[in-house]
Amino acid sequence: MITVGRMFQKNFSRRRRIVTPLVAGVLALPVTVAAVGSTTERPVEAARNRATKFEVCHRTNAIKNPYRLISVAWSSVDPNGNGHDNPVHDGPVFDIANPVATHGTTPRDTGLGNDAGGGNDRWGDIFNAYKGPGNGNSNSNNWTTAGQAIFNGATFTINGVTKAACRKMTTAEYIDSEREEDPNIPMSDIMAELDEMGATDDEATKQALGGSFTTWHQNCTQNCNDATVIKSSIAAAEPTVATDNPTSVAQGSSSTSGAGTLNGTANPNNLPLECYFEFDDDQDFTPSGSDSTDVQEVAATPGTIPANTNTPVTMTHNATSLDTSKTYYYRVVCVSSSGSGDSLVETYLYGVTKQFSFTGSTPTTTTLPPTTNANATGGIAGTVWIDADADDTKDASEVWIPGIVVKLAGTSSATATTSASGSFTFTNLAPGSYTVTAVLPSGLGLNISWDSQGNSDWVAVVTVVSGQTAKADFAAIGNVEVVGQARNVPPGTEVNVDWSGIDKELDTPDDVTYTTKLSTNRTFEIQSVPTGKYRVRIQSARVNLTVNSAGATYDNGNISIVAKAAVIPATGLSLPSTMLPLSLALVSSGALVMWMTRRRRVA
Repeated sequence: MITVGRMFQKNFSRRRRIVTPLVAGVLALPVTVAAVGSTTERPVEAARNRATKFEVCHRTNAIKNPYRLISVAWSSVDPNGNGHDNPVHDGPVFDIANPVATHGTTPRDTGLGNDAGGGNDRWGDIFNAYKGPGNGNSNSNNWTTAGQAIFNGATFTINGVTKAACRKMTTAEYIDSEREEDPNIPMSDIMAELDEMGATDDEATKQALGGSFTTWHQNCTQNCNDATVIKSSIAAAEPTVATDNPTSVAQGSSSTSGAGTLNGTANPNNLPLECYFEFDDDQDFTPSGSDSTDVQEVAATPGTIPANTNTPVTMTHNATSLDTSKTYYYRVVCVSSSGSGDSLVETYLYGVTKQFSFTGSTPTTTTLPPTTNANATGGIAGTVWIDADADDTKDASEVWIPGIVVKLAGTSSATATTSASGSFTFTNLAPGSYTVTAVLPSGLGLNISWDSQGNSDWVAVVTVVSGQTAKADFAAIGNVEVVGQARNVPPGTEVNVDWSGIDKELDTPDDVTYTTKLSTNRTFEIQSVPTGKYRVRIQSARVNLTVNSAGATYDNGNISIVAKAAVIPATGLSLPSTMLPLSLALVSSGALVMWMTRRRRVA
C-alpha cells in the first residue's frame, strides 16, 4: 500500500505547455557493493551512473567530422542559456545529404566569439534533455527528424569516405579531427573548444592539466601549435588504470568454495580517484536476461586514492565462494569527478578485462581485448502518477498509480506494468527511437493530464542511447473531490482515505492511500481522486463505500458521506450551492465527509 503526505488547497489553473521529445541520462544514487557470493548483488550501472548525464552531438569546426558525441551534466543543457543552450551552439542541422554544397569547402568559423549563422554556415548542436517532470526540467536543440537521424548514427559521405556524422572521440581524436579540416587552426582555439563543451569524457584529463585546457596551453613555451607534441603532453598527464592478473586462485574443498584475489593498478597523476572492480561471469559486464543480477561492483582496497598521489597505487579484492564450474571476468574501474549537483561531472577509467577459470589442477588466466564501450544497450524508465493540481509535476503529496500497462514499440517491443511506486523499466534496448504508450484504464473517472512529450495522449517518443536510460513519464487526474469535517475529533488528527486502485478491489497490492490531517477548524480536503471503492479512516472509525459517476451517500451517526455527481468550477474549490444545505445538516451527526464528482474543464 502506498502512503502519501498531506494534501491541502491547490490552484487548479491549468497551464498547457509543449515540450519536445526528450531523452534523459541515468540518475542513480551511490550503492553499497556486496561481496562476491552475496545475494545482494547490484547491477554495475547503479554505481557507474551516479551523475545524471545527457548526450549531445556537439558541433565541431570540421565538415569532415561535423559532430562529436559527448556526455554532459544537466547544467550544460538546461534552458538557462548557458553551455550548449547558448547562441554560439545554435544554427541549423548539418546537411548530411549535401555537406559541401551546403556548408562549403573552406574551414568553419574559428574562435568562440562567432554567433550561429556566421561565415561559412556553421551548424548547431543536437540534444534532447529531459531531467524529469516540471517546468525548467527539459530542453532541446535541433531535435528535428534530421537532427534525430544524426543523433542515432546516420552516416554521410565526403571525398569518398563514409562515416557517422556524430561519433565519440577521445581528446586526441578531437584534436586530429579539427586539424584534418584545417591544419592551420590555432591550437588555442581547439583548447578553448574542449573547455567549453564540458564533456565528461575529457574531465579527468582537464583536471589533470590543472582544471582548464586553455590555461594549461597558455603556459606552453615551445612547439605549442604542434598537434603531436600537444597530444603527447596531454597523454603524459592523464591518469591511467590497469587490470593485473589474479593471484591466489584456488578451487577450495567444494564446487562453490573457489577463491581468487583480483588485482589492479592506478596511476592517478595527483588526481583523487574512487576505484572498484567490476566482477561478472560473462565478459560484457551488462545485465541481460537470466544474467540480470550477477554483475557486481566489488570494493577495491584501497578504494579511495587521495589527491596529490603521484605514484602507482596497487588495489586488490579477495573474491570467495566462487563456483568452480564458471569462468569469471573482472576489470578495475576508477572514477574522477568534479562539481556537485546538476554540475557533477564524472570520468570513468577502465582497465582491460581479465578472466580466470578453475580448469584442471592449475587455474588459467587470460587477458581480453580492451572494451571501449561497456554498455552496448540502453533503457527506458518512467513513472505514472495522479497529478492532483494539474501542474505537470510530481509533488510529494501526489500518489503513484500501480498496475498501469505500458507498451513499448520500436526496434524491439515489450510490455511492462507499473510497480507499487508507479514505476516501469525497459532494459537492454538497442539504440534508436522508441514509442512508449501508457494505457489509461476505463471506469475509474481518470483523465489523461500530461506526458513527458508535453501532450495529453500518453504517447511519448524517446531516443535510447547506448549506456543511458531515457525517461517517459505520464500523469492522470481524477474527477472526485473529498471535503470533510470531523466535529468531535481534535485538529491535527490524521485522516486516511484508501482507494482500491485499478483492480477496483480494496486490500489488494495496488491500493493507494491518500493521507492528510484535520486543519484548525477540523476540516480536510483531498482533490482530484478517481472513482472506485474507498475506505475512510478517522481514528478508529472505518467506512467503506463505492463511488461512481452517480455518487453515493452514507450516514452511520458518526461519519456522514455524500458522494454526488456535480459540476464545479474548473479552478478553485468552491462547493455547488445545492450541496451546502445537505453538508450542514450532516455536520451535526459528528463527522462529515463529502464526495463529489468533479467535471474538469480544460481550456
